[in-house]
Amino acid sequence: MPTSIHDRPLLIFSAVVTVLLLPLLVSGIEVAIPAGIAAVLLLVAFAVRRRESLRFSLVPWQALGIAGSLFVLVEAAHAHGLSELLASVSGRGNDPLSLLQLAALGAASANGVNNLPA
Repeated sequence: MPTSIHDRPLLIFSAVVTVLLLPLLVSGIEVAIPAGIAAVLLLVAFAVRRRESLRFSLVPWQALGIAGSLFVLVEAAHAHGLSELLASVSGRGNDPLSLLQLAALGAASANGVNNLPA
């Protein structure tokens, strides 16, 4: 049995904001701009239509802390020569072996700073 919709206009507005946001994320505009605007629009819509559903427990504080820590860690690694190290071992050229070396380095680097397997 489908879940009943408590506020159809809010659902439609949220869907429109999401549909408009997705192409903007790949348009070349800095991602923070359309994402921030969409977040503010949705926050205002929920504050007007369903204020009781807004609470601080909705914010994923632990994930924000981990993501912020990773940004600091990666920036510190770059400041201490990570970019130069990766550039020196990434291979040169566009032959299949160089591209395989670059792909392997990219997968290993991504796994080193992310919990998603390559």
